[in-house]
Amino acid sequence: DPVVAEGAGAQDIAADAMVSLFGGSRQWDPAREPDPWKHVMSVANSMVSNLLGSADVRMTGRGVATDCVADDATPEAILLENERQSWGARAENLLLERIIEDEELIKMHDLAESEDILRPADVAARLGWDPKRVYRANERLQRQLAAVVAILRKKREEGEHD
Repeated sequence: DPVVAEGAGAQDIAADAMVSLFGGSRQWDPAREPDPWKHVMSVANSMVSNLLGSADVRMTGRGVATDCVADDATPEAILLENERQSWGARAENLLLERIIEDEELIKMHDLAESEDILRPADVAARLGWDPKRVYRANERLQRQLAAVVAILRKKREEGEHD
């Protein structure tokens, strides 16, 4: 629902959640949550919850008066958003490059992209796999995702840009 999501679709939320691995106010802390996939899922759930809360405020009229809300379309905000999208696209491209030879991970990725199916039980049912197969594939995916995080952190620290 565009009203609920303020124009953000599932892919936008997923990309923002993946970007949180690299920085921002919800940056991944491996000491607190060693599993990057759980962090990404938690951030995505939080973002959806916040968007739903925002829609409730708009529909019920509760909340901040609209004349007090700052316009986020400043040049700085636009540049920051472009940078965030750039890192999100890099993360997705690197991950796809790393899993392209793994047919199971590609099938799971395609299922997540096309049908937004992420829960291992749902993936197993949809693909006709044993749930253990999905969990093993998720472990491989988590290792690849951790490698992507390390690569992009290094690039960010080195100040590399597109």
